[in-house]
Amino acid sequence: MPASSSPDLQGVRNNIRGLQAELDLAWQAEAVVCLGAKFYSHVSAGNNSTNRNGSADRNLVNHFVPCGRSVEIDVVAQQASMFLALSSLAAKQNHTLQNIRLSSLLMHFISSQGLAWIEVKAHEPFDLYSSQWLGNPGHYKGMPPALATLKCLQQQAEEQLQVAQAQCNTVKWQSPTVVTHSPQGWHPAVKAELNAMGVVVTGPGRFDPALLPPMPPAPTTVNLDVTTLCALVSEVSHGDPTRPELQQWAQRVVHWRDCLASEQQEPMLSRLQPLLKSKRLIVSKAAVTQFAKLVLQFGGSKERQRWQALQETLTVFHPDASMQSPTSVTDLQPSVAQFDTPGAPQTAAFPYSAGRVVRLQAISNPQKEVFALGDEHHALTLTANSKACEVAARQGVRLEVSIHRAVWLTGM
Repeated sequence: MPASSSPDLQGVRNNIRGLQAELDLAWQAEAVVCLGAKFYSHVSAGNNSTNRNGSADRNLVNHFVPCGRSVEIDVVAQQASMFLALSSLAAKQNHTLQNIRLSSLLMHFISSQGLAWIEVKAHEPFDLYSSQWLGNPGHYKGMPPALATLKCLQQQAEEQLQVAQAQCNTVKWQSPTVVTHSPQGWHPAVKAELNAMGVVVTGPGRFDPALLPPMPPAPTTVNLDVTTLCALVSEVSHGDPTRPELQQWAQRVVHWRDCLASEQQEPMLSRLQPLLKSKRLIVSKAAVTQFAKLVLQFGGSKERQRWQALQETLTVFHPDASMQSPTSVTDLQPSVAQFDTPGAPQTAAFPYSAGRVVRLQAISNPQKEVFALGDEHHALTLTANSKACEVAARQGVRLEVSIHRAVWLTGM
């Protein structure tokens, strides 16, 4: 066999082409947030599988969690690692090994602030009858057939779309678009098949960022957390931070002293007002109830007056587990304006049962109610509770939030 046509040499060429294409795309793609993003799923027993006792187990199906930044690892080592994890978890779940699946994939680029998942292919064009499209069994000794088969392009695309459409991977309340780029171009039939599946196909030539999905418009609704209500009402945000009364108050607790020092460097209202301007303001019933108690216990006369005035600008939503989620954002407007007393905030209900926030663990129910309200209304949630946001992100729920520093009531 001539050296120029050896499989090893062709593999080297493909690797070099792939590296060059990835470097080009890294420069051309917009708002790249991650290189080599790895996504994995919990072990899945499939929709129709049963355990050894004959009962169906549907708790393991299609729950994907982003793994964060990673680098591409050796395929054989990855398959072996997956096989060991699979064997252990299969025993714990009382399943036979042949019925269990463990899914994992790697995307080369996550761009457009997470809304575009881009995969780079460096192979020569091939048709629908090629093993690169149909697949080719591997030879990994001791592994089940499901793990011993290298993924073909068709299977890769199907899994990428499935993971992208998983609820935990939504960004700005929409699923990411899967993009596959090949600088060598595509066979027309393969390109048509990928397009029909829902994959955006680019190439030949350099990557065109104009083909990426447009960024969604900024939210027109702002959801206020308890910590944000505190910042909007506190004398720290409204008074002169150099006043002797505030300085004396701040010396009592180190957090208060830091809060006042931060206010002198960057006034809180200058940070929040641009986010609130011309926006519809919503708040959960739990946040209102909790903050009302705080104002009653710790607020001063000025802070209570500001709270009374702020309430007139708010729409308060209480959770209703019996409601169905609306099909569009316009359906989220309250249909009937209700006022308990003159000057009281408008109130309405919002669905609270099947959303992704409800299932979060290690977050208090009042805080989950706040996050769920923002999620349902496609609103930007303002909060100082960065820890809760991080806990949600570790469980695969990335919230649309703006985090600010904590501000305390002063009693003034």
